[in-house]
Amino acid sequence: MKKFPPSDIPPQNHQGDPVRFRQHFGPWTGALTVLAVVIGAGIFSVPQRVAAFSDGPIMMLSLWLIVGLVCLAASLVWAELGSRLPFAGSDFLAIREGFGRHVAFLYGWKSLTIGAPTSRAALALVGAEYGAVLFPVLGGHEIAVGAVLIVVLCLANMQSLSSVIFINVTSAAFKVAVLVVFLIMVFLSSGQQPATEVIATAAPEGSLLKRMALASLLVFFSYNGWSRIAVVAEEFRDPGKELVKSMVISMVGAIVLYMLMNLAYLHALGINGMRTNPAVGSATMDMVFGKAGAIIFALVVVVSVIGSMSASIMAVARVYYAMAKSGTFFRFFHHLGRRSAVPERAIWIHLIGAIIMLLLKQNFVDLVTSAIFMNLIFFSVRVASLFVLRKQRIGEEHGGYRVPLYPILPIIVLLFMLALLVIRVIYDWDRAWFDLALLGVGIPASIWWFRWQDSKATPVDA
Repeated sequence: MKKFPPSDIPPQNHQGDPVRFRQHFGPWTGALTVLAVVIGAGIFSVPQRVAAFSDGPIMMLSLWLIVGLVCLAASLVWAELGSRLPFAGSDFLAIREGFGRHVAFLYGWKSLTIGAPTSRAALALVGAEYGAVLFPVLGGHEIAVGAVLIVVLCLANMQSLSSVIFINVTSAAFKVAVLVVFLIMVFLSSGQQPATEVIATAAPEGSLLKRMALASLLVFFSYNGWSRIAVVAEEFRDPGKELVKSMVISMVGAIVLYMLMNLAYLHALGINGMRTNPAVGSATMDMVFGKAGAIIFALVVVVSVIGSMSASIMAVARVYYAMAKSGTFFRFFHHLGRRSAVPERAIWIHLIGAIIMLLLKQNFVDLVTSAIFMNLIFFSVRVASLFVLRKQRIGEEHGGYRVPLYPILPIIVLLFMLALLVIRVIYDWDRAWFDLALLGVGIPASIWWFRWQDSKATPVDA
């Protein structure tokens, strides 16, 4: 059985560390943290575009169900990775063990320069825009408000893991409660169209394959969020059992909720109404809640942004911490706050990166597309790493969860993600080339970094 070489991946038991991570996560707090990320602005905006790509309600609902089940399978892969490597930043460690330190460096490079900072900046911009609906005085100051939101949530993450869990659980519970009330009121209403008209609608233009591919890409990223919880495996009381419970509870809940939301949109607007209305969530909220609909919708989006940003900041900070601990990033960031027991310095570097991206791009579409492309690449790498870990029996000493129907389920997930990656390159090359170029800069950076590390001739945590 392969062991982590001390000169490559240091022991993860914190022997000699002045502070240890605290185990505050259980199956339900983990599940609500995932839901805090998954249930975001996507379910209010993406259904319009999916409906526009679909031939009718059956195809639309089938896409949401099938992609949701693939995402559930993907979450099981992440649960095994976290169970095999139950340490902070398990995603990074899985890539490092599976494909070596240079590929892991590129994952860290992506997290530092493109993926994580742009995702956070994009969410902050959305939160600021909808915050202006609640407080009109904020209108025209979206960049400044977004920066303040980043700072506040990063500072909250520095307080303690308990404060982050409180934000995540509260935001998830609020969103689920509002959406349940929303669904009840929609289905009790008379709707806008008779059932026959919902079925008999004009088919959209374009080839079926292209439309299904683009719709699947949108649906996939509406479900995305399960990966956030795996990187905090070390902070679960029993990661071998509780990680998979969190994944299953949250992803099954998300699938059920998203299916019901789409049925509600169909009931309220019909398939034609969904195709032609650029804001199906807001339009349906207005139908249900009247004039207060816009305010309630904006409030749900803002709370969604807060929950998603909080959980994501928590996750990426653990990745930076793991990078520093293994010698893939500056040792200065291998640090836990003495009182907070969280990687405070890693949170600071993420705060700075997110604000820089917010100031540089200042456009939601540019921010999101950059994050999507980089995430697709390394989602695929992480799934592929499971095959290496299984073959070399890495992490089996920790026991814990194993993906069922191996290798069939991981292969399905990997092929699906690779297909989405190809779709992303084909249909958005104008944006993709710049992100690939920025990732490519990480290759010489990786070579230089490890030459410098090796020249010091002092093993990290040896």
